[in-house]
Amino acid sequence: MLPNHGSAGLALPQNLLAWCVMALLLRFNITRDAALLTRFREWAERFSTVHNNPDVSHSLLMIVRSEGDPSAQALCLNAKARWPDDPRFDCF
Repeated sequence: MLPNHGSAGLALPQNLLAWCVMALLLRFNITRDAALLTRFREWAERFSTVHNNPDVSHSLLMIVRSEGDPSAQALCLNAKARWPDDPRFDCF
């Protein structure tokens, strides 16, 4: 589970939490530890139910595609509807 509170028990600002979680992707690039992608995917799926962020959606889409998950096409179409001019969501 990813942290959602600071050490003092205060909620982290959402953008700070997003940066912390994005660091998982950077760590994955170094370690190739698939568990980091799983943690990011779980967070991104929850985050996307509340927030519209094309960068998070793109990272999630790339992970889902790399796993061969059949939900990738639906995820891409949903993102394309949200950000129609973003070429990262040109679904095939």
